[in-house]
Amino acid sequence: MNPKPLMTMLLLAALPAFAAEPLPDRAALAAERARINARHAEASRACAARFNVNACEQEARRERAAALAPVVAREQALDAQARLARSEAQRQRVAERQRAAAEDEAQRRQNQVRAAAAAPPPAPVAPAGPRATPERPDPQAHARAVQRDIERGERSAERHRVLARQRQQLSNEQREHAQRREKERAAQRKPGIQLPVPTAEEIKALPGGRAASGPAGKP
Repeated sequence: MNPKPLMTMLLLAALPAFAAEPLPDRAALAAERARINARHAEASRACAARFNVNACEQEARRERAAALAPVVAREQALDAQARLARSEAQRQRVAERQRAAAEDEAQRRQNQVRAAAAAPPPAPVAPAGPRATPERPDPQAHARAVQRDIERGERSAERHRVLARQRQQLSNEQREHAQRREKERAAQRKPGIQLPVPTAEEIKALPGGRAASGPAGKP
């Protein structure tokens, strides 16, 4: 069993008894704790001079614990009192918020009631007239509309075909023009035909070649 909740309950139950006697402040309790610790330290030093040191120190610790018990009880009572004060303050804050919210809600409802009372009565609703009979579709009008859509589609397709033929013709003309230009440029770049230069033997072999090649005036 956890002793902490039990200790808290005992302290809360003992608060009325402490309330009859004013609780010391924390500074006074701290000073009392310091005096008890100082006496314990002095007793521990005195135990060092005795033969049975352990027994002396145990006795000093028991005296210190007994002296600190009321101090601890008063400190815990102060803690419980502070917690109660915080809890009461929180409860009051919650109650204040709830009260303010309730007042706001009441004011809002009063405003709604006043607005409803001041509003003019709603205008009477006119009785609904006879329901109009939907018009029946005309089959002939529908057929004419379908025919118009078909003709419109055919005209659009014909325009696309004409444009495609024109683009193809223009492309062919541009290609032929480019080919002619390329042939003309190739003809301009082709060098002329050069005749071979005859050798001396070929000249002598020609008729009259020897006489033509001899000295002038010689038979």
